Amino acid sequence: MENISISPDVVFFILGFIPITSSHIALFFITMALTLISVYFYLTASLVPTGLQVVLEGVYEWFMEKASAAFPDQKRAERALALIMTFFLVIIFANLFGLLPIINSIVVHLSSGQAVSLFHTPTSHLSMTLAFTLITLTITHVTALMIKPLKYIGNFFKIGGILKARSFGGFAKAILEFLLGLLDIVGEIAKLISLSCRLFGNVLAGELMVVVIMSLTVATQFIFPMPFIILGIVSGIIQAIVFSLLSLNYISLAMASVEE
Repeated sequence: MENISISPDVVFFILGFIPITSSHIALFFITMALTLISVYFYLTASLVPTGLQVVLEGVYEWFMEKASAAFPDQKRAERALALIMTFFLVIIFANLFGLLPIINSIVVHLSSGQAVSLFHTPTSHLSMTLAFTLITLTITHVTALMIKPLKYIGNFFKIGGILKARSFGGFAKAILEFLLGLLDIVGEIAKLISLSCRLFGNVLAGELMVVVIMSLTVATQFIFPMPFIILGIVSGIIQAIVFSLLSLNYISLAMASVEE
């Protein structure tokens, strides 16, 4: 825990110039763990569910309810569910990864003699949360463009009113609508910043809080951090839910803007 930093350590390079950091390695192991868990539950699921299966089915049904409310079309709801459930599972595992015992204490020694951490909580690195957000926004815009490209572009570049204006008042109103459309572009950039920084900031703050408490004295290394660790677990779950539902909301609003 004492090795937590904003920037993850570079463990090795691919082709001599592509850095692979401790965040990448941690995310790789998280992805493999989720894959194995998914295969296990697919093979062992039964009509008489176990306790853990009931919990997973409850989470699935809760997200399915949210997706169905956002998308009246059942096929679209199921496609959106696959995305937001993936986000939820990956993010919640990534958020809680740094709370596992000894994980952040594992180090490797490079050929240069430098000791670096092998694992770093993926969501406490801004590049990771930016990547998740870029996936959301890319799917949002591409999906809307595939439905009605001209209408969706027209939501941001509102020049139709300017071409149809026949009076000074109508022209002034059209100019205002055009400027508001440009502000919507700024709003899309703000989504990228706010969604990624919210997840990054909350996870990093939780880890740093535990580090600060544990580094005060020897007496604070065992009992005192427990409430903050529990708070970090709750916060990690909430942030995973918030990110997933906001992603669902962005996609549904973009599709609604181009449909009757």
